[in-house]
Amino acid sequence: MLEVAHAGLVRPNYEAQFIAEPSVVVASRTIQEQVGTYVQDQARIGRLILTLTGRHDTVASRVDVPSMATTFKDDRNAFTGRAAASYLLTDQFVPYVSYATSFARQLGLGRNNASFAPTQGEQVEGGIKFNVPGTSVFLNTTVFDIRQTNVLRPDPVSPLIFQAAVGEVRSRGAEIEAVDKSARASTSPPPTATSTSAPPRAPAARTRWGSPCPASRPTR
Repeated sequence: MLEVAHAGLVRPNYEAQFIAEPSVVVASRTIQEQVGTYVQDQARIGRLILTLTGRHDTVASRVDVPSMATTFKDDRNAFTGRAAASYLLTDQFVPYVSYATSFARQLGLGRNNASFAPTQGEQVEGGIKFNVPGTSVFLNTTVFDIRQTNVLRPDPVSPLIFQAAVGEVRSRGAEIEAVDKSARASTSPPPTATSTSAPPRAPAARTRWGSPCPASRPTR
């Protein structure tokens, strides 16, 4: 005869799994200060337009844990940038390519009270800008590939309690945008096709350069 474990409606417990009891989370206060220096230069050689952008960031973070009477400090520096090239085939038809990197600090502490590594990433983009002759309509088509590292994920050792900066996200897609310059306000969101994947990865130290843009595409 098969004996079935008790299945209550109020507290269903089929005695088939272990439910871990998470530890009590300690309250903390985080203070972060960031100073950035930004430089951009643009040059034109015939019909070729080159744009170079550089940014240096200094970020100071402090986490106060009153119950432990402890303060954790972490300072980071990073250089990011962007390089772009456009070619004026005509006054209305302009293809372009760009490469950019980004850096952003992440708040909080992981296991062993260690600060999270900053998110870092890089983007490659190419497209065509087009002004429709005889109209005020501006079209922009582009394809892009974005990689972001050190994304927060559940800690491999203690996933129920802590996070760790060991994730990676990659976004690839195409975008078409149409803007009527004669309109008072800009138009509806552009149609976009995007493919995103987030494979696990081992912790690694990486550096990238560009304006800070952790979760979105850098501004063109």
